[in-house]
Amino acid sequence: MCCRQHVPAVSEYPGNMASGADAGLRMTVRKKNKTDMQEMKRHVSVRPARKSDAADIARLVVMAWPVEAFLAHGHGQTVDDLIDLVADMAAREDTLYSYRNTVVAELAPGGAGADSTIREGLPEETDAAGAGQTGPVVGIMIGYDGARLRSLRRPVEEAFAARFGVSDMKWDDETGEGEFYYDSVAVDPAYRGYGIGSALFDAMDRRAAQFGHDVVGLLVDLDNPSAEKLYERLGFRTVGEKDFFGHRMKHKQKNVLR
Repeated sequence: MCCRQHVPAVSEYPGNMASGADAGLRMTVRKKNKTDMQEMKRHVSVRPARKSDAADIARLVVMAWPVEAFLAHGHGQTVDDLIDLVADMAAREDTLYSYRNTVVAELAPGGAGADSTIREGLPEETDAAGAGQTGPVVGIMIGYDGARLRSLRRPVEEAFAARFGVSDMKWDDETGEGEFYYDSVAVDPAYRGYGIGSALFDAMDRRAAQFGHDVVGLLVDLDNPSAEKLYERLGFRTVGEKDFFGHRMKHKQKNVLR
């Protein structure tokens, strides 16, 4: 899918975050004062997702989607059915929404914690280190090599066709070879406006660079100027346009340092 908020969604990003919002990176802008943001940063960390985060990934991802566009192709399915499908995809290693393609923002247990940190490493390593120390997931971001789009999307297409009873849905190619694609970013509505979205972007920028990519990209709806301004502040520039689920989107990219 396209960077949704959903990215899009955080502070924080106006864009895909709510059901019915335009597709692409989405977020809702809610400003907090400096003290609020500093206090929240003490209690939030960003880490690679674990398989056990699948339900939270699904809950937040679907928040950023144009949900009605998916349900319109089904036969009476609900948002909960869609979340269940995405949770199954997030628990796998070979799909767009796999936990292996995801970083999560986690609130420290009990609201206490050290300064916000980015814990690097493989998900398996983080699982062992974080056992028994997890707090609620309040944000997620998904990114992957654009060249892998079709192979990662295939299991999603098959699952959607099997559960929703459709096979004629048109899946537009939102990315391709030559960029690390930011598919989705979403922050829980109660925690938007604290800089969590920016922390997720920072973590995914580092991940893209670690995987050997110089260029990262995302899509944003033409009629979502607030999200576009945010992405431009983060360094993204328009390089073209793409169609995605009936929406005309701006394709934006930036270079990441390695």
